Amino acid sequence: MTSGPGQHAAAAAADAQRVDAEALRSYAESALASAGAGAEDAAAWADLMLHASLRGVDSHGVASLLPVFCEQALAGIGAPATAPAVAEERGSVRVVEGRRAGGARTARLAMDAACELAHRNGVGATVAGSIGYFGSLAWTVEPAALDGLLGLCACNAMAFVAPEGGREALHGTNPIAVAIPAEPDPIVVDMRTNAFRMADYRTGLAEGRPLPDGVLLGPEGEFVTDVAVLEQLGWERAVSLPAAGAKGYGLALVVDVLTAALAGTPVGREIRGWASEHAGLAAFFLAVDPAAFGPVERFAGTVARLAEQVHETVPLDEGVPVRLPGERAAAERRTRLARGVPFEPGPWERMESELRALGLEPPERPGATRP
Repeated sequence: MTSGPGQHAAAAAADAQRVDAEALRSYAESALASAGAGAEDAAAWADLMLHASLRGVDSHGVASLLPVFCEQALAGIGAPATAPAVAEERGSVRVVEGRRAGGARTARLAMDAACELAHRNGVGATVAGSIGYFGSLAWTVEPAALDGLLGLCACNAMAFVAPEGGREALHGTNPIAVAIPAEPDPIVVDMRTNAFRMADYRTGLAEGRPLPDGVLLGPEGEFVTDVAVLEQLGWERAVSLPAAGAKGYGLALVVDVLTAALAGTPVGREIRGWASEHAGLAAFFLAVDPAAFGPVERFAGTVARLAEQVHETVPLDEGVPVRLPGERAAAERRTRLARGVPFEPGPWERMESELRALGLEPPERPGATRP
């Protein structure tokens, strides 16, 4: 599987200074603690962002999302006294409530609960209501695959995406992620159901590049490709089109049903808020134990043969091999763990400016390791 430009920043960051992963985690936890987050929520948020930064998905990493989670903490989400909890259990199903804990901590509890049920019953499903935004879903589903299970997660969000044929926002970005046990790394599919990517927005801000044509609409149905126009317009007036037209629309509709309909929470345009107010969001989690369907060796062998066929596929570009979903990110993670996470001044300065705008003094920057 190949990736579009901007999703992974490995090439662009090749010459940047780098910072040790644990130092970056400590920086994030310190900022979150100063915003009022409890230790468990700060650790979960920091782990989630670091996971994205290590995989090269910088649009969902520390430099991009730390102000978002600090804003939530300032609003009392993830405060020391908060904690998510299992509200109900019926057979292979559990219902989780966020109870103003951070979305990352709630998502981890819900995924762990689904995995526990899958080990016991062959399959486990949980739905979480009152869950906050929790960034890249890869962090949530990957532990299931490392535990030998198939893991799936889907989450709804505030209306930002039009249905096929429309120009008014109805769905959120409504991402879906699946993790599959495999060697040497899990196969991880993590995708949004809309066409607009935050990575393109970040690149546009940093480098002045235009946004892709045909993915973002203004209030009159006009296409928006200039970042400056988007900034002037404001996110509340911008509308993304669904990914792959009717296909992305259909998947987004399914996510709304799996999340809001099962959790009994607001759906579509009823959702109010996204970052600092999160009572309206919901997420669905599923874990499946391959051993419940037959020998684990049979399952693993089939996945291995499928992976081999992927790697044997003749690429369109001889210099870009066909990869499995998540394969490039896993390789980037190994590189960044060994060499450090790219430390680029522009994104860090924007992040620290956003923290100061929230009334927070950023922690001392971690020192660069080596170029």
